[in-house]
Amino acid sequence: MSISDPDQAASSCLPGLTEIPVLNEAVCQVGIPVVITDVKGCILYVNPAFEEFYGYTLDEAIGQTPRVIKSGKHHRIFYQKLWETITQKRVWHGNLINRCKNGSLVNVLTTISPIVDAKGDIRYFVGIQHDISKRIQKDQDERDIILNVSNAMRNAYTRSKLATIIVRKIRGLLGMGGAAILVRDEDTVANAPPETVPLRVLSATGELETWAGKYLHLPEAGISAQVLLSGNPYFSPDIHADPKIPSPEKYKNIRAAICIPLTANNQTIGVLWAGHAEKIDEHDINTLTALSTMVASALHRQALHDALQEQIQALQTAQTQIIHAEKLAAMGTLVAGIAHELNNPLTSIILYAQMGLRQANNLSLKRDLKQIETLAQRMGKIIRGMLTFAYPDSSERVLLTLTEIVNSVLTLLSPEIRMRNVNLKIDIPEKLPPLYVNESQLQQVFVNLLMNAFHVLFDQDNPEILLSAFAEPETPEHPPYVHILLQNNGPHIPEDIMPKIFDPFFTTKQKGEGSGLGLSISHSIIDSHGGQIWAENMDGTHGVRFHIQLPAANITKTASLPDNSSAAESAKTKTESRILLVDDEISILEVFRRVLTRQGYQVETTANSKDALDRINSKHYDLILCDIQMPHMNGIQMYQELENTCPDVLPRIVFISGDTVDAKTSAFMHSVSNPFLHKPLTINDLLEKVEKTLAELSTSDLAP
Repeated sequence: MSISDPDQAASSCLPGLTEIPVLNEAVCQVGIPVVITDVKGCILYVNPAFEEFYGYTLDEAIGQTPRVIKSGKHHRIFYQKLWETITQKRVWHGNLINRCKNGSLVNVLTTISPIVDAKGDIRYFVGIQHDISKRIQKDQDERDIILNVSNAMRNAYTRSKLATIIVRKIRGLLGMGGAAILVRDEDTVANAPPETVPLRVLSATGELETWAGKYLHLPEAGISAQVLLSGNPYFSPDIHADPKIPSPEKYKNIRAAICIPLTANNQTIGVLWAGHAEKIDEHDINTLTALSTMVASALHRQALHDALQEQIQALQTAQTQIIHAEKLAAMGTLVAGIAHELNNPLTSIILYAQMGLRQANNLSLKRDLKQIETLAQRMGKIIRGMLTFAYPDSSERVLLTLTEIVNSVLTLLSPEIRMRNVNLKIDIPEKLPPLYVNESQLQQVFVNLLMNAFHVLFDQDNPEILLSAFAEPETPEHPPYVHILLQNNGPHIPEDIMPKIFDPFFTTKQKGEGSGLGLSISHSIIDSHGGQIWAENMDGTHGVRFHIQLPAANITKTASLPDNSSAAESAKTKTESRILLVDDEISILEVFRRVLTRQGYQVETTANSKDALDRINSKHYDLILCDIQMPHMNGIQMYQELENTCPDVLPRIVFISGDTVDAKTSAFMHSVSNPFLHKPLTINDLLEKVEKTLAELSTSDLAP
């Protein structure tokens, strides 16, 4: 049967249809596919829209079943349920994937309704179909875009990196002329109201790339602020005709633009901008809206992750500091113990050498003894420097010259200097004003700077370090300064690194080579002394110079320089002065006894603190020289015992110790006014202290 007129076809196949002309016209002219079958599913009629959509003519379709457009994408059970539904006089509604005559697949939203006669029997089935292929494809494209962005985001390790990936993907996948992500800058204003927190451009690309790195302060942020505070998107179909868009002429490849809020955890954390050269359709808006939800959650999670990482890093740093502090404390304890054990024999060596020098007549022997004395005193300085460096006292400051400080550092670092083979030059004027400083802290500054210089000069040809200084006179702007320069001929510090060199834990060294604290601590020390420290690159391609400015000491306002003048003559003669020596080191007792006896003093010795207490309680002594570090009962405990039994004796005690930086020893010596002798010491040190103390005691005894 060949039927060319659709109306005739409808009349011949479905006689009842001609009885209602309007219905006949509607079925024939409706722009969506319509198919009518008998109760067995044989096609009785298809409208022109069906022919155009599927490619089958009316002649080809009539007599066929809907299997002619079956795609094979649905299971047979699917069709069984469909058939059961319509044969039970119920309407079936759902999506079908069908195949056109040319083999292409289409998605159609289909409604199949049974048509019954007056008796209630099914006469026909009418199927009406809506093509949703494009919508399905757009949905799939949207899912693909979201999946693509989601997969790309897995490579992000910071919030900025995450934002960069997102805006690039949005621009590439949606063909946008530009995209940008702006977030509330909570780092700048913590816990502040939303209307006061500036927006920071986290990342921008395309035409919006000029936004990158900018801060937009509310309410000057315009549409971004409006979207952020309201939580509602803003769409501009033509930015060049939109008065709310400032300077639209800057965006040559953008016409339509949209700004969408980024909401996570019930808070608007930022906005997403996107612009297109032509238009942004509904599909683009839906995709961007869906992306904004995912992006907001991802940015929020990344922010939490970044904060967690910062806390973990802070904990790791604190743990490293604790371990470092524990190591330093352990090293300090070890150094203190070694110092005490070494200072006792060093004292004996120095005193025996000096006694030998006073008695020897042989020139060769005198040279040998002098060499022994010099080397022993050098060892003493090294030990004292190690102790001072291991136990820095942040409160005690003394009047020192820069030369004294530098010499103590050079003594401490002499092995390192020799090993490094560095040409170290010192140029410090003799008449430089003194400094009122903490010796151990200033030592630490110079040690840090020199060790850093040694490190950068490791592979340098002809490595050189110059340490110089000059006096800066007082001006209305600043007090008189001592200006110290420490320069090396190593490579320049990169300009991007220079501002960070004094930051805590910042280091360019390999892991394990440094903690990143040296320059930070040095900066804090100089700052606490009222000074300044900075660095600069020298002219040329090599050379770095560190500057240190320290206030020169005002002698009239600070403690006087140590008075090394001879003590006043004692009221008693030396033969009348009785001295008790208390020390567990027999060699110390013997050499002290011999030195003092030769000066005419009456000397008794004991290596036992309890024996010393018995003697003090039974005899009168003009002076008691007592070591602090002793077994069983130390010098501090002996002093405390005498406070209860014989307090009048306390001012006559002179304490001696080889460990002067031990915390307990230092605290005790600050709590009493007794004189103190540091081991190792010389004959002059011993005799001057004894004579001066006896003279002061004698004057005190005679005072009314």
